[in-house]
Amino acid sequence: MSITEKLGKAGVPGFRSGKKWKMAVAVPVYLFLTIFLLAFISVAISGTPKQTTPQLNDDKEFERVMPEIRLMLASDFKGINDAVQKNDYIGMERYSKQLESDSTNYLNILDKLNVSSPLKNIYDRYYAALEDYQKAGEYDKTSAKFLQLNDVEPSISDLSNGVKYMKLGVVSINEANAHLYPETSKSTPIQTQIATPEPTPVRTPIIIQKSGTGQNVTELFYLQEGLARVTLTYTDKSQYSNNFIVDLLDENGERKDTLANEIGSFSGTKAIRIEKPGMYILDVMAKGYWTIKIEN
Repeated sequence: MSITEKLGKAGVPGFRSGKKWKMAVAVPVYLFLTIFLLAFISVAISGTPKQTTPQLNDDKEFERVMPEIRLMLASDFKGINDAVQKNDYIGMERYSKQLESDSTNYLNILDKLNVSSPLKNIYDRYYAALEDYQKAGEYDKTSAKFLQLNDVEPSISDLSNGVKYMKLGVVSINEANAHLYPETSKSTPIQTQIATPEPTPVRTPIIIQKSGTGQNVTELFYLQEGLARVTLTYTDKSQYSNNFIVDLLDENGERKDTLANEIGSFSGTKAIRIEKPGMYILDVMAKGYWTIKIEN
């Protein structure tokens, strides 16, 4: 039995009568309906949303890192403050470099984290704070280098920039904590204060030069507090060697130091400490020609 006969026996419209012209019409109609149905099913399947695996985020890792960042900042700030208060500018430079390096490291860590929307606002504030602390460390480091060179003006400029960025960082951290801990953030904000160092005043070198022959008392001259370098020469041309004695007296005539106590010709250098700034004189006992130079 042929396919058309089976379809006619099954009662399929267009094939039941067995007429050839009806079957000729029915075949293309059934083909069209079949193609249409397949197309409809295909569209329906493609329009169905695909089941996706929920995207994992790094919220737990970010929550773990936040207290680490706060501890790091507290440690670096303490190091900078302690160094500044001791006028330890080498230590200030070391801790400022540490702050810059630590901030850079944690920025790199945050760059790799993908946090969910509820934490995004806090994440952004921590990120902004670390960028500010990175800049603060860079400015404080440069300021410390200038202070080591006793170059006051640029050191103060860099230090003020460093403090500015630290304050910006503190604001960002406190704003983040206000979202995390709304009950306690107002009562216990993070405080960060960098003491402004008192730079060593720039000293203008004082050079005193005196010379003469025989016994003499010089005119008054000013010396500042600190170390002084004294260079003395004495030429004794007499047949018998004579004493060469030089005393440093204050304006009240009180002896503060003996710069030389020699017999015969002499040339030498001595370091002395001036305990307080003021007016001084030299009391010289000699027979021959002498020179005295004080660098203070």
